[in-house]
Amino acid sequence: MKIQDNLNVPKQNQGASHDTHEKRCFDNAQLAQEFFEIAKNRLLNINHWKEIAGELGSEFKLLKKDGEHINRNPEMGDFVQISVPGLSNPTADGHDYVQVMEVHESQTPQPKISFTVRPCSNPKVEEDREIAHFYGLYATSTFAVQLQDNCVIASVHGRNELPQTTVEGFTEKLRNALVAVGGILGAGKIQWKLLTAGVLQEID
Repeated sequence: MKIQDNLNVPKQNQGASHDTHEKRCFDNAQLAQEFFEIAKNRLLNINHWKEIAGELGSEFKLLKKDGEHINRNPEMGDFVQISVPGLSNPTADGHDYVQVMEVHESQTPQPKISFTVRPCSNPKVEEDREIAHFYGLYATSTFAVQLQDNCVIASVHGRNELPQTTVEGFTEKLRNALVAVGGILGAGKIQWKLLTAGVLQEID
C-alpha cells in the first residue's frame, strides 16, 4: 500500500518499529472527501478510542497540560492517559502516559492530519519526572488519516520502541518489559489494527 509522504513520522534509530495501515476506497472524490472528515474526527476523538477499537483494547483519556481530563481534539503539549488491561503501571497511579509532541494538518497535495506522541512522566504529579510508560523516552507513535485519490487511509507508525527499564523497582521493570515485548511481538500492532479499522468503519 502506497502511503502519502510527509506524515511527519520521526526517524527510526533504535529498537523496534511498525507501520499499521487500513484503507477504504470510494466511487468518487466527493464520497471520499466526506468520509475523510468522518475518519479524521474519529481519530482525533481520543477519549472514544476504546469504543472505536473495540472492548478488547486499552482505554485512552486526553488530558490538558495540568493533567485535567478534557473532551476536545488533541493539541501540542496535551497528555494521553493509557490504561493497559490486566497490566496496570505500579509507578504512575496504574496508568501509562504520553505527551502530544506535534500536530500537523495539511490540505496539499491532498488532505491529511497526523499527530505524534512520546512517553512522559505522570502529568498529575508535578515533582514526578520518571517516565511513566512501558516504552522509553525516545519511542514515538504517530497517528494519521489521509486522503489519497478516492481512498481514505488510517495509519499508526511506531518508532524507536525499547522497554523503559530505568525505573527503580524490579516489579516495575518486569511489567514494562512484559508489556513492551508484547507490543513489539505483535500485541501493540493488533491494538492499532483494531483502531485503524474502527476509524474507517462503515457508517450504519
